[in-house]
Amino acid sequence: MLSRSDQYVIIEDIFPTFLEMAGVNEYEQIGGLIDGVSFVPLLKQEERLSAERPIYWHYPNTYGQSPYSSIRHGDWKLIYHYGPRKAELFNLRDDLGEQHDLAEQEPEKANQLIQELAAFLRESNAQMPLDKSTGQPVPLPDGVPGSAADLRAQRGTRE
Repeated sequence: MLSRSDQYVIIEDIFPTFLEMAGVNEYEQIGGLIDGVSFVPLLKQEERLSAERPIYWHYPNTYGQSPYSSIRHGDWKLIYHYGPRKAELFNLRDDLGEQHDLAEQEPEKANQLIQELAAFLRESNAQMPLDKSTGQPVPLPDGVPGSAADLRAQRGTRE
């Protein structure tokens, strides 16, 4: 039986999904935080995931691309490019191919997503790319320097 869903998932959802399918109820991920949610209910067509669930991408290194972080929240996707310190905003419902940057037309939505993305990066102690001119971590998308781990390293402390 074939089915189709308009729900979005991310690769981090596969681990908890496979564990649920295997009947494993108690598990712990390294670091303690499970990075995804099971989408077994979608496979069984029993219920939907929250349409307002944010998902994140973070690429702080340059493996054939410039460093960036991104958030999708509902129909909106923001991509923050660390090199030029520039955000792009797309409405995926209207522009699935991400051809029309709406950051200038929708500054409130862009700022909201920038704040959510920066909070996620802080909470996860995300590694930040280094500014080649200073050797220091680039500021988070909201303009505040570094993640919590970077700030501890600059102070010379370990927590």
